[in-house]
Amino acid sequence: MKLRGRKNENRGRSKKSPLRGKGPALAALLICVLLVLIVIRLAAGRSQEDVKKGVQYLQKVDSDEALAKNEKEFKDMQAQELSALLTEASKDGGDSSFDPWSYFNDSVIMGDSRAVGFYVFDYLPQNRVLAEAGNTIQTISESMDTLRSLNPAYIFLCYGLNDVTSGRWDSAEAWISDYDKEIQKLVEAFPDATIVVNSILPVAEDRAVSTNKRVTQVPEYEEAISQYCAEHHVVFVNCDEVAAQHEDMITEDGIHYHRNFYTYWAGEMIVTAYMGDDGQETGENGQ
Repeated sequence: MKLRGRKNENRGRSKKSPLRGKGPALAALLICVLLVLIVIRLAAGRSQEDVKKGVQYLQKVDSDEALAKNEKEFKDMQAQELSALLTEASKDGGDSSFDPWSYFNDSVIMGDSRAVGFYVFDYLPQNRVLAEAGNTIQTISESMDTLRSLNPAYIFLCYGLNDVTSGRWDSAEAWISDYDKEIQKLVEAFPDATIVVNSILPVAEDRAVSTNKRVTQVPEYEEAISQYCAEHHVVFVNCDEVAAQHEDMITEDGIHYHRNFYTYWAGEMIVTAYMGDDGQETGENGQ
């Protein structure tokens, strides 16, 4: 009977839940799980965004490289066409309608009195020809502000004769040292521009020497600048051949050139600049 009574007492008591007293711990666990899931989700989203940005960057690089390649191929084609036209125009009785001037729209020509002819003869606007009689390489820095306002793609340098005849430099090596400093200033100020150095146009020595005996040193200085450009990968325009082909266009003073010569000179300049723009031809810069 007693046993039965105890059994009945036990039956009347409620059973204790196994989760009783563990509510706060479970809540904390759930919160941790949710936080982990949120972090994973955010990380996944960030990864997808990073991948998207990476793909876009690679597409842009690929597009830029393709654009640069197409532009280079186009300029090569233009240079080849111009070269053929220039060769034809330079022949006796050749095509006198050869016109290189439209290719100088994004260029600036700097130099001395012989470069002045580019605007005096109405081939190019005066603001694109930063040249004056008596100029030497020491005057390049004076035009920096004007150059910045123009922001040219090509900068053609036509110096040398006054540098030689002025006697300011004791040797061609000293002159080259200063020329290098001026070129480096241009490279730093215009990293996207192509710097193109012209050789010193030849003079008719028999006539020019009466004006200044130092003109006999022109070949020495010209050889120095040619070698410098080759060693430093600066685009170099060798004007000797075009000048020899048109030596009858030198004026009476034996120094300057007649109007028609400038078309041939300009053609040589732009063909060399375009061909040398990739830094692969003789003496070009790779800026």
